[in-house]
Amino acid sequence: MGAAASAVAQAALDTQHELLAAALLEKASHVAAAAGAHQSAVASMVTAQEAVANRRDEAVAQEINPLVWGR
Repeated sequence: MGAAASAVAQAALDTQHELLAAALLEKASHVAAAAGAHQSAVASMVTAQEAVANRRDEAVAQEINPLVWGR
């Protein structure tokens, strides 16, 4: 009886391991895609210095708009 119970338990563990392995393989492609998307996003980000310069430029543009439009 002990050997049979052990074999059943081992079969159940094998099934669980196979399901876990399949789930991990399925997620691996999603993780790889997310990592690639993150690298692309970081590469396209502007630096803090560029962001500050853009904000200053926008502030100046907003200030001179009434002068440009004659208002």
